Amino acid sequence: MQLKVLIALFTTIFLFGAASALVLTTTLSPAQEWTLNGPAEHPSPGDTVTEDRINVYKNGVYVTLEDQDKNDWLLFMDLQDPTWSTFTDTNSMDPVFDKEANTVRIKVPPESLQVGDIISYRRNDDIIIHRIVHVDHDEQGLYFILKGDNNPTSDPGKVRPSQVLGKIVAILY
Repeated sequence: MQLKVLIALFTTIFLFGAASALVLTTTLSPAQEWTLNGPAEHPSPGDTVTEDRINVYKNGVYVTLEDQDKNDWLLFMDLQDPTWSTFTDTNSMDPVFDKEANTVRIKVPPESLQVGDIISYRRNDDIIIHRIVHVDHDEQGLYFILKGDNNPTSDPGKVRPSQVLGKIVAILY
């Protein structure tokens, strides 16, 4: 009699686990997909404005564009001390941007940053560009919690203003 109860119990647990796994895998959004190498690849805008068309100066960013008639024209972004960035292929910010995108960041007062802003910050020797998902204060002061749009969880640890390199103000594809 006890053997039948144990078999029924294990069968119920197994079926519940299988059903749960099926529900979870069919309801995950693409941004929650994960591979053994990190976030799954998702189509992102391609590299239309190539690096050679972007010039960053102390007083702004100049971008040379081409229209359909092959006439060059200039886009100027009046920014103070902008910085230009490219990316490695981590897929963490897919589909907003990927390795072929270029971004422009500027320094802003940390107090002006808010949930939804995309910032770059230094963690050890790495520069990470992710979105702010939480802003708060603790005994050490202001901090941010960040997350790649395509990552299932937030970045580890609190990001302090001293780690923030700037806010992304332009994405060039």
